[in-house]
Amino acid sequence: MQEIFALIKPVQRISLSALPDDILLTHKRCAVLERVQKHIHSWDLAQLAPKVFELFERYPLAIEKRIFLLYYLAK
Repeated sequence: MQEIFALIKPVQRISLSALPDDILLTHKRCAVLERVQKHIHSWDLAQLAPKVFELFERYPLAIEKRIFLLYYLAK
């Protein structure tokens, strides 16, 4: 990836599973995507969906992004 995008600085990868949810929530609009990616396989959709909608209210996203995220959850 470094070569493809001709990046000067090294790419830093983040392990979402190692970060507490409280830290993820400080990432504002990215929090909903990070939280879904972190818990997509470990939580039941019934438990995850209310938290996702709470984040939608707290950090508004474009409708297209919301639809994509809900589609990702449903898949």
